[in-house]
Amino acid sequence: MVPTGDAGAGSEPWTPNPNVATSLDKPATLGALTIRPPMKTVLSVKTQQTSKTSLYSWDSTGTVPAPHITVMFGNLRSDEAGATPDQALAGFIYGISDRRVRFKQTPPDHGKLAGYDFARTYFSGEKLINDHHVKTHGFAYAGINGNSFVILSSEDPDPDSATTLKVAEASALTLELASQSNSVAK
Repeated sequence: MVPTGDAGAGSEPWTPNPNVATSLDKPATLGALTIRPPMKTVLSVKTQQTSKTSLYSWDSTGTVPAPHITVMFGNLRSDEAGATPDQALAGFIYGISDRRVRFKQTPPDHGKLAGYDFARTYFSGEKLINDHHVKTHGFAYAGINGNSFVILSSEDPDPDSATTLKVAEASALTLELASQSNSVAK
């Protein structure tokens, strides 16, 4: 599991790999944030889970293999005040690892996107799909800015994950505050 973007030490900004960024679509607005989803994907999920949390997911338009990206953001609950990116990432990863066998992840590294401090990890495991264990690889980013959080994630099955995750991660690394981008909703 090799990072596909430029990872900064500590709180340095992360940026997408310019060679992969050409595979991204125009920016899409997600409330106060924007992201460039992978080309040949469509916004398949757009929900407001609670009054304080939203979820967006871009999936294939039928092209195989195709990357996907999921973005979840909102406000921390009062009992989560003061949470760190590492704590947010650990909570998110627990939900994934609990549903996988032979789960492995890298130690988190840290950087910045859209003014948020982020922790990032790469993971692999076997996911039950159609009664078969399928090897998957993925990544997760968890960011905190004051009382707001952002989770960026993608997980794809082998053998295509080496290709699709590069594009999905380039998409994740385009996250910006909407005020910094001239974007339109997709």
